[in-house]
Amino acid sequence: MKEKIIKDSQVLAYPRWKLFFDILLIIGLFIVLGKLCILIGNKLFDLNIVFFRNSLLFNIVPFFMSIIGAIGSETLAKKYK
Repeated sequence: MKEKIIKDSQVLAYPRWKLFFDILLIIGLFIVLGKLCILIGNKLFDLNIVFFRNSLLFNIVPFFMSIIGAIGSETLAKKYK
């Protein structure tokens, strides 16, 4: 009975964490893609759009969000297969 309760609680927690890591991955990728589109637009079309250009935090955080989301999602998928 004890093992069944533990297994049921893991099954219920898994989709929540998987959803969290998937959302983190998607948000990070959208921010990175948006920044790339702005960079390409600035270079090719001379748009001069400034999007937190000098912010080190904004340049690094989306990249790490994507990495953490991908690793977390993959780890949970392997663990609860």
